[in-house]
Amino acid sequence: MKKIYIIAASLFLGANINAQLAVDFESFTLSTESFDNGSAGGGDFIMGQNSDVILSNVFDPSFSSWNGFSISNMTDITSAGWGNEFSSFVGSGSNASSNYAMFYPEGSIMANASNLVFDSIKITNGTYAAISMRDGDAFGKQFGSSVILSNVFDPTFSSWNGFSISNMTDITSAGWGNEFSSFVGSGSNASSNYAMFYPEGSIMANASNLVFDSIKITNGTYAAISMRDGDAFGKQFGSSTDASGADDGTNGEDFFKVWIIVENFQGTEKDSMEFYLADYRFADNSLDYIVDEWTNVDLTAFSFAVSKLNFRFVSSDNGAGWINTPTYFAIDDISYEYYLGLDEVQVLSINAYPNPVNNFLSIQGEQGILSLTNVNGELLLTKSHMNTTQIDMTLFANGIYFLKLENDLGTVIQKIIK
Repeated sequence: MKKIYIIAASLFLGANINAQLAVDFESFTLSTESFDNGSAGGGDFIMGQNSDVILSNVFDPSFSSWNGFSISNMTDITSAGWGNEFSSFVGSGSNASSNYAMFYPEGSIMANASNLVFDSIKITNGTYAAISMRDGDAFGKQFGSSVILSNVFDPTFSSWNGFSISNMTDITSAGWGNEFSSFVGSGSNASSNYAMFYPEGSIMANASNLVFDSIKITNGTYAAISMRDGDAFGKQFGSSTDASGADDGTNGEDFFKVWIIVENFQGTEKDSMEFYLADYRFADNSLDYIVDEWTNVDLTAFSFAVSKLNFRFVSSDNGAGWINTPTYFAIDDISYEYYLGLDEVQVLSINAYPNPVNNFLSIQGEQGILSLTNVNGELLLTKSHMNTTQIDMTLFANGIYFLKLENDLGTVIQKIIK
């Protein structure tokens, strides 16, 4: 079980006297860099000018364990782990004093007189708890770890799948030996670090109220150069032959894409979108491309809050049951937000009808800003909404659209079919 420690140097006031009294633990005798956790069997610590205050302490000699309070002057603010359970994360008591009390995991502070009233206490973290929260350890998570990127490493073959974190900058070297470089040569916005994905895995929210807004994607150098020039396994995109020189039936109309399969946190709703890492199917060959810059992928157009992403590759260059194109991409700037309180879809409501629609779509709901996007995330319309609005859907082709209403309460999205 995770152990969490705090320290307290407490100030107390007697209600029927004018002088303010304090228990600051300085009168307690300790050797340098030591503590008293009650191991001598003395029980509760009786403190204060007139033994006014009782700090509970229970020591179990069978397990050398304690709960309640221990008195300490330990100053270690750098050592991680349970062995440093008696240090404050400040490295001293309040106001740079020597002594203070450590608390774990249950106990009490009690007045030893009916007319004694507590005014205030001072509290900070223990080093053990603080470093555990900051860095994570074998029992406790690293705080702020809101997003989980899957990784599985096989030491037998020194192979991995899912995500690796990288700052490799090589955009010129071909082949598998350069599997950890983005084809941009950096992270998004010229940052240093980013993640490489290969060939299957997921990104998951670590909280039920966390929702992904967008990600940025680009090619890995290994895949990009393989598609651009061809190699021993993958064909040169735009060529009518495979890597062995045989006609592959594509007529050079090649593509490499990743399916992004999204789910809500409960896994009860799923949808997907596709992102082309390379596309050589244009009638005008000058439009053919291999993605070589960081590209934003919007995840807000789905009809539910996205809390999990899975990825699957599809290529025009395939062998006997596998993809010849190196199945890598680079990812950065995973943007997310937390819903506060109730889920935003529950806070807001919108009624769009008829749905499916042929002509005019009527919308009723709270005031806010309406926007309409297509399945590619292209913004088609935005307008202010004052409880009732109509949209002329004859302006748009048949297909699937996403209607979004936003205001200070949050966001609600509804899928529209025409």
